[in-house]
Amino acid sequence: MMRWVLFAILFFFILIVIIPVTKSSVLIINANFSNVYQSLNNPRNWVKWQTDVKNHARDITFKNDSANALFEITGPAVKFTIKKSGLTGFDIVRKKVSGRGENEYNYTLIADSAVLKTDVYVIQKTNLFGYVKSFLVDDKYKGTPVNDLKAYMEDPQLYYGYKIAEHVAREKTLIIKRTTVLKNMVCKNNQAFLTSLYSIALKNKLAVTDAMHLQYISSVGDSVTVMMGLPVNRKVSIKGDAENMGMPGSKELVGYFKGKYNDRKKLYRAMQLYIADHLIHTQTLPLEKFEHNKLPDNDDAIVDMQVVIPHL
Repeated sequence: MMRWVLFAILFFFILIVIIPVTKSSVLIINANFSNVYQSLNNPRNWVKWQTDVKNHARDITFKNDSANALFEITGPAVKFTIKKSGLTGFDIVRKKVSGRGENEYNYTLIADSAVLKTDVYVIQKTNLFGYVKSFLVDDKYKGTPVNDLKAYMEDPQLYYGYKIAEHVAREKTLIIKRTTVLKNMVCKNNQAFLTSLYSIALKNKLAVTDAMHLQYISSVGDSVTVMMGLPVNRKVSIKGDAENMGMPGSKELVGYFKGKYNDRKKLYRAMQLYIADHLIHTQTLPLEKFEHNKLPDNDDAIVDMQVVIPHL
């Protein structure tokens, strides 16, 4: 009798492993539809987000078969075959390069009514055990390409290359100075401006309430117009070339950068892409803020800074 019970249990486990099951679900990716589509449709973009491919980027080979609307991505351990299915669908097969093991997925992208959402209709071929397990674990997409894609698309640091966050700033009072200088004198001028503003704050017994704000207003030929503001706790009567300025509270897009000062341009470009993707309407030109107000001596100086863009 016991033998038959053991045989029945063994037979049951064999069945749940070999019986094929197709499960379907909908995953929402909080990102622009076009960006999600391009991340899937361009084989070289897979290096940026798919774990198996990204971890072996130097050893990856690509093969395009445009006649059959498919491409292949082969790495040391796995091979992906991706075939277009309809206008926004992708049939994906993941196979181990050596040994046995294959996973099949179909992802169909649908533009959500919300601009920054993309619905992914997921169809996955699995076995009965995998089907039941998906209802028991918290993340039923764990270990699948769509999970990697979602994590990549929703993390600005992964997708845009920099940490970018949205904040709300309070109303501020600043003492400011502005001037037009030669481009090769900008760093020296900025240092002098900061020293002068601190001197004004000290003379008038003002408390500095935030990091200095640096703004490049315009550039013509070999000259640039610069404005620097030091946030303080109250307005005062100021003589000379400094003045008070009120800065209303607003939403802010903040990008974080560490590296050569001249390379901050890469962060500016990434933030412009973020602004375009998220349909953000800016209010003013970008501001630069520096950790401990440590300004660069030249374009090659290493800085720890933020780029701040007020927006509606």
